This record gives sequence, C-alpha cells and structure tokens, in this order.
Amino acid sequence: MFRFPLREAQRLEYFRRINYRAVFGVQDVDRELAELAVGQLRADREAGHGHLLMARAESIPKAEELRVLYQE
Repeated sequence: MFRFPLREAQRLEYFRRINYRAVFGVQDVDRELAELAVGQLRADREAGHGHLLMARAESIPKAEELRVLYQE
C-alpha cells in the first residue's frame, strides 16, 4: 500500500492552497468529482499554469477505477 500524506504533498509544493468545491451528486459522486476536477485542471492549464491533478483512493482497485473516470 502506498501512502502519500497531504502534509507531504504540501511540503513538496505539489500544491499550496486548496480550492474546495462541494460535490452534491447522489448517483455517481466519483464521476461528478472527476468532471469538476478535470474541468478545473483544463481551465488552469489554459490560464498558463503547469498544474497537475491528484486523486486519493482507499485502495489500489478503487484507484484503478477512478483512473478510468479521470481519463474519460
């Protein structure tokens, strides 16, 4: 199992400020979150930021499932 604490990501300056956005979906929260995150990433990149997107998952199988959503 791989663990990457939020504190470590901040220390390595992967991000500094968190822009919280609530997800209100009741049917497919993972898909809604992926759509919001990828939309924000695209907007950031269009604005000239070299941002990347990270997602947390409870297990490797769940991470693989989420990867498919984010790639769509």
